[in-house]
Amino acid sequence: MHQYRIAALLTFARCAMRAKWVVCSVFGLVFLPSVAMGWADGMSQRESAIKAGFIYNFAKFVSWPQSTISSGVLVFCVGGNKEFSTIFRKTVEGKRIGELSVDVVDIEEGDLVKPCNVLYIPQTESEVAEKYLDGYPGQPVLSVGEASDFIVKGGIIGFYLDSGRLRFEIDLSNARKSGLDISSELLSLAKVHR
Repeated sequence: MHQYRIAALLTFARCAMRAKWVVCSVFGLVFLPSVAMGWADGMSQRESAIKAGFIYNFAKFVSWPQSTISSGVLVFCVGGNKEFSTIFRKTVEGKRIGELSVDVVDIEEGDLVKPCNVLYIPQTESEVAEKYLDGYPGQPVLSVGEASDFIVKGGIIGFYLDSGRLRFEIDLSNARKSGLDISSELLSLAKVHR
């Protein structure tokens, strides 16, 4: 386990040496334990833990309309993947985003009435992603997904691989349609579509 922590620290150090050290530092605080846990448990859990860390940190750089978070809880919905939601719960357990506590709920395609602040759609099929996105049209929900055409379908943040590295893209137009404001710090780390 010790070598995994060293590898995670080296990864964080490379990130911190770049010009975007403030955002890297914030991402690193939550991201490193997830990476270390993932390396110890295998490739698919590692990838899930990395994505969970990213999704949690995305929420730190997004502003929702005040009326949508009046309960004091930021709700992360995971579409159709209970294995990922279990890893996500472990990643965010006991954490807060500002004054807000964090809750993770599972949703299915036919169960899109649950309130969500962040919606993660881990399936890569674009038809599945579109069904989930259609469940929250124009609502202040930060949608994050993996489908190659996720942004085109109306998603806000899409994961993609670039030379074997996990990257993300953000569609500002889709974010504005949902009434969300994304900070420039997060935008500086992403491929941005306007």
